[in-house]
Amino acid sequence: MNRRSFLGLSYEQSKPHAVPQYAKADLSEHTGPLTREDARHLVTRTEFGARLNRVNGFIGMTAAEAIQIIIEDEAEQNALPEAPQWYKDKLDGDTDDLYDLQREWMKRMAELGFIEKMTLLLHNHLVTGYTVYDKPYYGYTYYRLLRTHALGNYKELIHKIGLDPAMMFYLDNNSNAPATDEQGQPVGSNENYGRELLELFTMGQFDSNGNSNYTEFDISQIARVLTGWRVDEVRFRTDPKASLHDSGDKVIFGKAFSGSTDVQEEYDRMIDFIFAERGLQIGQYLARKLYVYFVSPVPDETTIQQLAQIFVDNNFEIKPVVATLLRSNRFFSPGLYGARIKSPIDFLIGFLNETETSPSDEAMEFVRRQLEPAVMNMELFNPPNVAGWPGINPPDSSGARGDHKWLTTQRLPLRWDIIAEITNGAAGRFDPLEVAQAVSTSPASPFKTALDLAQTFVPIPIELASIREVSDDFAGDPDLPPSQEVLSDPILTNVSKVMLGDMPHYEWPNLLSSDDEERLGGARVVLQNYIALLSRELPEYQLH
Repeated sequence: MNRRSFLGLSYEQSKPHAVPQYAKADLSEHTGPLTREDARHLVTRTEFGARLNRVNGFIGMTAAEAIQIIIEDEAEQNALPEAPQWYKDKLDGDTDDLYDLQREWMKRMAELGFIEKMTLLLHNHLVTGYTVYDKPYYGYTYYRLLRTHALGNYKELIHKIGLDPAMMFYLDNNSNAPATDEQGQPVGSNENYGRELLELFTMGQFDSNGNSNYTEFDISQIARVLTGWRVDEVRFRTDPKASLHDSGDKVIFGKAFSGSTDVQEEYDRMIDFIFAERGLQIGQYLARKLYVYFVSPVPDETTIQQLAQIFVDNNFEIKPVVATLLRSNRFFSPGLYGARIKSPIDFLIGFLNETETSPSDEAMEFVRRQLEPAVMNMELFNPPNVAGWPGINPPDSSGARGDHKWLTTQRLPLRWDIIAEITNGAAGRFDPLEVAQAVSTSPASPFKTALDLAQTFVPIPIELASIREVSDDFAGDPDLPPSQEVLSDPILTNVSKVMLGDMPHYEWPNLLSSDDEERLGGARVVLQNYIALLSRELPEYQLH
């Protein structure tokens, strides 16, 4: 049997001389009813973990119907959560407040899914870090801004993010003032935000043909426009200061750009100018980020060019681009299912969701600690640097896939250990019987329970997964075999044998109604071992 490799090489790619299934897939709308594999792929890429009930709800729908639910009916109805009391009272907040902010965001990831997945993407793209701005108040303001614009207009978001206090502190624009260089030419005294505005937040260094999108001189001129802003730390807001602004004329992208004593007007005009002059390049840069985040860690330039044009045609509205991508034949290409290594957040919150573990404070505190830099290194509000987490980003300049950075010889065993801790109760009550009750569509049947659990935890078709083949007969009395319906299905037979082990199938209790404590205890052990196999021992569980 041909199987996927551990690092996400698709089944089709692993066949000698095979043409990948997705080679000709484009952005045309995927038609026909979604299969179980399609629905699972959609849920795991747009949410955190493949909750079985959620997957089952999309089976049989068209892609357009499913995306309508995910984007329109749900994301837009989930209003911004109520602000913490310390934020309402305009208090700085302390370390405990920051931790609470992290826990609350992770709860919303577990409960709401897509809108928070988009917010996480923007957090990785428009990076700030709390260790620099040092006040949870600014962390919440920053989160609220990203969450509000997660499916809105990207140009509007760029207008606002540059004046967000967290960003002002993080990239030092709070200290930017008029200055002169060694030749006596006017420059901004701090170019950090001006540089990252071009290099990381809008267009990147090079266009799709390898041409430079800007020069060092452009950065110096934009830094001049960005002078004159300061964070008022009493009122927790950013204010224009005309006395600190360089109002002289500038030259950006080789074109004259007139200065102004109106700090806000010049700033807004500069952002509009950048989008007008480099619109297609910005679209390409953003499209690549979206493609890698939702579809494949290996960019497809043809698809990216098409998405970029949709960005430009829709004046940089995010929603039409995302909706087109998620409805497309490209997205629903079986060769790309299970082609990404899960991020630590996808891995941990996904496991809680897939086991129907309540996102309690206790569970979220356990997850929060595992995400700290010294452990799995995906702490919210604290990416490693201004470029974000490499595991979410497109390939680096060497062509190395970003998602490969998530797994090392140290971090893979760490993932196994963390799952073991969760199943042993470190994140709160964990009962494998309750997991099976929540996940299985027929808890009275060991066969259906085994299959439902496998379909929940395995991101690829079960027949392609590395579940060991069991040639032995079912345990127990050979005169009491399973039904012919079970025996005639080799996949159902095999996963049932793997789960049951030495337990005869006829000793399986009805998990919903049995009062036989001895049998329930035996089923609990069987399920504990099976969940460990699926989530810890199967390499495919690291994929989504």
